[in-house]
Amino acid sequence: MALEILEKQFIADIIEKIRTAQYRAFKEVNVELINLYWELGKSISEKQSAGWGRVIVPKLSIELQKEFPGMNGVSVGNLWLMSQFYTEYQSDINLVPLVREISVNFYWKWELISPLWGTSINCG
Repeated sequence: MALEILEKQFIADIIEKIRTAQYRAFKEVNVELINLYWELGKSISEKQSAGWGRVIVPKLSIELQKEFPGMNGVSVGNLWLMSQFYTEYQSDINLVPLVREISVNFYWKWELISPLWGTSINCG
């Protein structure tokens, strides 16, 4: 009987280690995505300032979707939102570092990625 309890605890400990590692990996991926979106917004904004016009964003969206099939977030509308976000907040010296770290606190987003591992986690 005691062995069964020890086995169950051992299995629960291993499951918790896996979930913890998955969550840490998710946070890192999310930080990188936010950094990517900020940089994309910056690049688009800079090209707009250089007079490239509005035509480049639809072309960029098409090329990104061809290069990265199934990648979410690179629609024309999303690219414009990235540019708008960068343009509106680039001069806010308090916000720029926050943008790079903000995803660490978005616990609810775990539910978006957890199906990839077939698990869930209680972050509340």
